[in-house]
Amino acid sequence: MLDRLIGICFTLLAVAVAIYVAVRLIESIAAALVGIVAVVGGLVVLGFITSLLWRRNRINRW
Repeated sequence: MLDRLIGICFTLLAVAVAIYVAVRLIESIAAALVGIVAVVGGLVVLGFITSLLWRRNRINRW
């Protein structure tokens, strides 16, 4: 009886640890994705501004 209770407790502990690790992993992946999206968005904005300045400069030459 006591062995079964200890087994159940260890199983619940293992499940709790697995859930905790999974949540931490998902958080780190989400943080990495947010960083990647921010970098890509910044590059898109920078490219758009550069394109506008480039066009304006070409128009002023002619």
